[in-house]
Amino acid sequence: MERGFLTTLIKDACATRAIEFDGVVISGETVHRKALAELTLISKITSLSNFSQEYFGVNV
Repeated sequence: MERGFLTTLIKDACATRAIEFDGVVISGETVHRKALAELTLISKITSLSNFSQEYFGVNV
């Protein structure tokens, strides 16, 4: 991104797990969504299905 490249993140091709912070367990789903929300500042976020259709013309 800093060199002018458009980065794309396939949101359903990555995962995380629940984490504990300050005695509170944060679900994996919340951690995943938070990380994706932050990455929208530097990446295009899309699903594998949309990416495949857009770039290859194939539905998965």
